[in-house]
Order: sequence, then structure tokens, then C-alpha cells
Amino acid sequence: MDCIVISDEENEKMNSINTVRQFEQINNPITTYDNDELIAIELEIRDIDQQINRLRQHRSNLTKRQQQLKETIKRNQQTTTTTNNSHEQWQRTDFSWSSKVNEMRTEIFQINLFRPWQLETINVTLAGHDCILIMPTGGGKSLCYQLPAVISDGITIVVSPLISLVDDQIYALRNLNIDARSLNTSTSRDEQTEIMHILDGRNNSGSTLKILYLTPGMFFLNMQKIINYIIQLN
Repeated sequence: MDCIVISDEENEKMNSINTVRQFEQINNPITTYDNDELIAIELEIRDIDQQINRLRQHRSNLTKRQQQLKETIKRNQQTTTTTNNSHEQWQRTDFSWSSKVNEMRTEIFQINLFRPWQLETINVTLAGHDCILIMPTGGGKSLCYQLPAVISDGITIVVSPLISLVDDQIYALRNLNIDARSLNTSTSRDEQTEIMHILDGRNNSGSTLKILYLTPGMFFLNMQKIINYIIQLN
């Protein structure tokens, strides 16, 4: 059996080393566990910072969208108010032409009451404003331009591709003693010439023409003459 003999000098040296190690542990308590926890905390802080940045960006987007919605709602409210006021304005029956409108409605067209939006559209038209009217079939669109045409000076030009419907309207208007004609591919050459002479001013002295129906093709074919006629009216 081997024996190791340590001298007093070596024993004292070992005790000194142990004392130094204990001192280092007391003054430097950082261990592997502490390092791991520190790294975990730093990672969590970084993750929190990223979440905060994402939330800030999301809040900024929500704020922008909130402002957009407020502005949209405000515009819609203003439009609704304007529309309601306009609707009420054009329902009036005290315009300078109102008595003539009622006279034409009852005596010429033999209608007791206007349908919804007819009076408003007629007033807007006679006031010289542009108007877009969308109505279902049978809603009474034709009266909205026929009645103003009878009251107004000059010729009202109606562009429509529905030749059969136009023929029916012309037949009905002529029965009411309203001079209405159509210009399409089936119109005779003589009548086409007469209508063109009326439009260009060569034969309008004794003309009673009030409503002229044109197919889109004939409108574009004679566009320049029609534009010249409109310019003369203005």
C-alpha cells in the first residue's frame, strides 16, 4: 500500500489555495445558472420591445383608419342632408313654370297625379340642371322629358336604341297633338332631309317639331349638325 506524506509546508500551501477559492466564490457569486437566467431575461425584454413596437404600429394604423371613417361618415351625413334638402326643394310647386306644368299634366297628358320623382325631375330639367334619373320599367320616365319638351322652346332630342318603343311613344304623342318624330334607318329619305333642314335652320320657320328621337347610330352620324343646333339654342 502506497502512502503519500505531505509536509507541513505543503499542507499550509493547500489551505491557502482553498482559502483563496472560497474568497473568490464569495466575491464572484455568478454561476452558470445566473448566466442562463440573465440571457433569458434579456431575450424576454427584447421580445417585449418587439411587441411594443408592433402594438405602436397597430395603434397608428387604427388611428388612421379611425380618422378616415370619421371623415367618411361626416361626408355621408352632409350628402344625406344636401340630398334631403334638394329633394324637398325640387318638390316645390311655386316655380315660374309650375302652373304651366300642372296645365300640361292635366289638359294635355291627362294625368291626375305625378308618380314619385316625376315632379322633381321635371323641375330640375326646367331649371336647366343636369339630371340622371334611374327608374324601373313603367316608372314614368318618359313624362320626365316629354312634359318639359312641350313647355320649353326648341326641340328636345332623345337618344334611344328601342325603335319599337319609340314608335309607340310617337304614336301616343301625336294623339295628344304633340309633333314628335324619329330618325333611324327606317326613316324615309324625304323625312330625313326635312328633319336635317329643321336642325340646321333651313326649314324651321313653320316647324312644330318638339321631340326628336334618334337611334345612337343616327345620332353619331349627324352629331355635328346636332351639336351646331344645340349651340344655336345656347
